[in-house]
Amino acid sequence: MCGGENEMQLDQIRLAGFKSFAKPVTLSLSEGITAVVGPNGSGKSNIVDAILWVFGEPSLKSIRATEKTDIIFAGSDHQVAAPYADVTLCFRNADKSFEVSRHLTRDGKNDYFINEEKARRKDILDLFEGTGAGKELYSIVSQGRVDKILNSSSEEIRLLIEEAAGIAVYKRKKKETLSKILSVEDNLNRIGDILAELDKQRKSLYLKAKRAEKFQEYTQTLKAVQKEYFSHLTHKLKDQKRASEAETCRLQEALKDLQKEIARTESQWYELKEEFSSSNQEMEGFTSVLEQYKERQNHLQDLRTLYLTQQSEKESQYVESSTRLDTIDKENVKMTNRLEELRLLFDSVNANIESISEELSGLEGQKESLSNQYTCLL
Repeated sequence: MCGGENEMQLDQIRLAGFKSFAKPVTLSLSEGITAVVGPNGSGKSNIVDAILWVFGEPSLKSIRATEKTDIIFAGSDHQVAAPYADVTLCFRNADKSFEVSRHLTRDGKNDYFINEEKARRKDILDLFEGTGAGKELYSIVSQGRVDKILNSSSEEIRLLIEEAAGIAVYKRKKKETLSKILSVEDNLNRIGDILAELDKQRKSLYLKAKRAEKFQEYTQTLKAVQKEYFSHLTHKLKDQKRASEAETCRLQEALKDLQKEIARTESQWYELKEEFSSSNQEMEGFTSVLEQYKERQNHLQDLRTLYLTQQSEKESQYVESSTRLDTIDKENVKMTNRLEELRLLFDSVNANIESISEELSGLEGQKESLSNQYTCLL
């Protein structure tokens, strides 16, 4: 490729998976090579298509493809399909050498590279601007390209010559610069209008600025007042918190004392309950003895009746019967005295039981009161 002071030499073309190039192939282009020739089907046109493809040819028709993945080797009877297409062009000029590449996978991922670093299509076209690798790529002549050039109009030929001579680059830059100048003039006119409108709004903005300053002043004052208020409120809440914690500790101690008092009361209640149970058992024992004495008294009364009957029947045994009757009477007196003693003892036990019951009722009420206080504290 030649473009005056930007003269570049294409040294190598590396192809892999591009159209008919299933396996990696390297084409070395030594000095003086100007064309690639060969029989039909040998892949000459595919080389030109590969170069156009690297430069981002937008027309798939120009590189003889329908879909963008059509350029990937589709496989044959003796060769499996390639997973990607990759083409690298190696250039050199008087100063340096560099490579440009393009890589396409079957899932549609498309990447450009300059010296193995990712780039954009625009970066590659900018790199070759003025070298003939521009929009028309006049330095690449494929089948039918010569006829197209020969049949071109004078205007098209003039543009082609300007592109080859490097003039088109400056014309495009001039056009872009003029466009930018017109855009700047439009912007200046709009800025003038804006300045005139801003001048009208200056007084209103001045008043708004003053109000904004007052607002900021009031805002600062409000913030200071809020800070002082919330600081005072924070200290007050901290004092309340400390007082609440102290009251909570006091109540917890009182609760512990009440729990201890309840435990002592329950212990006393159980002791009284056991004592009452013992007294009840003792009273039942006295009742049993009293029943025995009553039975014995009844039996003695029966005996007395029997003896009186026998006395009437046996007057002859009067003395003996009288003696025995006296003995029985004495024993009866003793039994009566004993019965009276038991009755007094029974009355004393009943009084003691009533006293214990009253004391137990009082303890039950005290226990219920303590339980209610403990429940309220919880």
